[in-house]
Amino acid sequence: MAIKSSGVSFILNFKNEKLLEEKYQLFFPDRLLLEELGFITANDLSFKIPKTENTKAQEVFLVGDKIVLFEKLENKPELPLSILVFTKIGQELLKLVKSTPELDYIQLLATKINRINGSIKYGQILAELPNGQIRYTNLIDVPLTDQEVDQERKQKAAEEKK
Repeated sequence: MAIKSSGVSFILNFKNEKLLEEKYQLFFPDRLLLEELGFITANDLSFKIPKTENTKAQEVFLVGDKIVLFEKLENKPELPLSILVFTKIGQELLKLVKSTPELDYIQLLATKINRINGSIKYGQILAELPNGQIRYTNLIDVPLTDQEVDQERKQKAAEEKK
């Protein structure tokens, strides 16, 4: 469930996040335990994807054995993600655990990034090279969640009524 980007390992803040609470059984007491054990920081933090001016930008997220690439459109505002950051100890422990995220977790990340700001694709990591480069499979679009599909339908129906 850990996400790594720009040298920071984190999880999405699961406060009031239905998917993480219902499916993955992550609740506030779990957060307190992770804090008490020294695996995550005690503060709610924000991972900021910088605003773009006249050029596109790319943000790379590693989610277990998957890579998620966000191609941010030009002239888009800064995007903050509410996160819980792993401490140095937590990051070391993450190296011992192999993670294969389910698609719904990647979809949650894509929803938090907000698709109107750019395109979000993912693929399977094949190798992480010593020089920091990552080899991966062909990228495919992160599919919309059921909620996003419903929202799109409602928006189209509202536009057709006008």
